[in-house]
Amino acid sequence: MPARDIILVTLIAGLLPLCFFRTWIGLLVWTWMAFMNPHRLTWDFAYSLPFSEWVAMATLGGLVFSSDRKPVVWTRETILFLALWAWFCITTLTAMYPEAAWGQLERVSKIFLMSFLLIPFFQDRRRIRVLLLVVAGSIGYYGLKGGIWALLTGGENLVLGAPGNTFISTNNALALALNMCLPIFFYLAKEEPRRWLRYLLHATFFASIVSVLFTYSRGGFLGLLVVLGVLFLSRQNVLPVVLAALLLCLLAFGFAPQKWVNRIDTIVNYQQDGSAMGRLTAWSVAFQLATDNPITGGGFWSIINGQTYRRYLPDYALEDSPDAHSIYFGLLGEHGFPGDTRPRTRRTRLGLELRSDAPGKHHRLPGHRNVCQLRVLRPRLPGVHRLRPSEGARRPAAHPSAPGGRHQHGTARALCREGKEATAAATGLGQVKRPCAG
Repeated sequence: MPARDIILVTLIAGLLPLCFFRTWIGLLVWTWMAFMNPHRLTWDFAYSLPFSEWVAMATLGGLVFSSDRKPVVWTRETILFLALWAWFCITTLTAMYPEAAWGQLERVSKIFLMSFLLIPFFQDRRRIRVLLLVVAGSIGYYGLKGGIWALLTGGENLVLGAPGNTFISTNNALALALNMCLPIFFYLAKEEPRRWLRYLLHATFFASIVSVLFTYSRGGFLGLLVVLGVLFLSRQNVLPVVLAALLLCLLAFGFAPQKWVNRIDTIVNYQQDGSAMGRLTAWSVAFQLATDNPITGGGFWSIINGQTYRRYLPDYALEDSPDAHSIYFGLLGEHGFPGDTRPRTRRTRLGLELRSDAPGKHHRLPGHRNVCQLRVLRPRLPGVHRLRPSEGARRPAAHPSAPGGRHQHGTARALCREGKEATAAATGLGQVKRPCAG
C-alpha cells in the first residue's frame, strides 16, 4: 500500500479548493511544491503526477475572483524582471536549436508568471514571513535530513537532492540552495516567538551547514565560507551562532573521511582536475558564442549542446558537453550581452538600495533586509551554478527506491525585495544539467 502517495494526493486534493478561493494560499502551496518537490519523496503512482500544474491552474482560476490583491509595485527591479523575460522571448526567436529553446522558454515563463503574482499578494509583514517560512521549511527539510544522515554515515556518500527533473537534484544545486537559505533560517529563528520553531530553525541552520559540506561540492564549500563570513561581520549580534557554526566546520574537517579532504584539496590544484578545466572550456565557448552573436546569443540550451562545442572546438569528441556552472557565462552565451546585463543590473541596484538604508532606520521587516543582502550576495560567490533542468529531463531518472550508495534529497532560487511597500517575492530556479560533483 503506497501510504505516502495516498497521503500526498489526499492533501493536495483538499488544498485545491482553498487555492481557488484564496489565491495567496495557492501561491504558498505552489511555492512548496516548486521548492520541496514532495512528490519525489513518494514511491508509487504519485511520483510523476503534475501536482504543481494542478495547483497553478486552481490558483490562476481563482485569481479572477480574488479581492485581496494589491496593486503591483512598479519598481526598477520589477521592470527589469519583466524585461529579462521579454528578452528571453526575443532570443528564443533566433535560437540555434529552436525546438529545445521553445520548450525551455515555456518552462521559464511559467516560473516567471507565478513569481510575478507573488508581488500583489505578498505586501505585508505577516504574509511575507509565512512565505519565507514555506521556503525555509521546503529546502530546510533536505538540509536537516541530509545533515543528520551525513553524521550518521560518517560523510562517506554525497548528499543529493530529490531524484528526477527537480530543482535541487544534484550535489551542486543542493549546496547552492542551502547556502542561499542559511540567512533565512537564521533570521527567521531570531524573530520567531515560538520556542519549538525557533529551536527547529536553529537546528536546521546547523544541519544545513553539515549538508553543504558533505555534498562534496567545492563551489558549495567556498560559498559556505563566504556566507558564514558575512554573517560573522553583520551587525545583528550573530557572533555566538556564527562562531558555533565555524566550530562545526572545524569539527567536520576532523570528522570527514579522507576522500572528502582529497576532494577539497583539488580546489588548489584545479589545473589537474578534469571537472574544473571543463568549466573553463565551457566559459570559453560561451564567450565565443556571445562574441559571434553579441545581441541575442545562441538561445536556450545552446551552450550545453555538443554541436556548439564541435563548432568552436573542432577536436571536441564527446557527445555531450561540459557544464559552465555559471549564471553569468550561461546568460552571456545563450542571451547575448544584453541578456547578461539585465540580471546583473537588477541585483546590483537591489544590493545598493539595501546598503543605502541607514543602520538605525526603522524597518517594517526587521532582519529581512539582511536576508535580502545575503541572497543578493550569494549568486556572486565562488561556485555559483548555472541552474538547469536535471539529467532526468533528458534521460530516464532512477526511482528513489533503486539501490545505490548515495542519499537522495529534493532550489531554489529566490527574488527578494524590500522597498517602500515592504514587498518580497521568492521564486524557484532550475537546476544543473548533470550530477557532476562541483
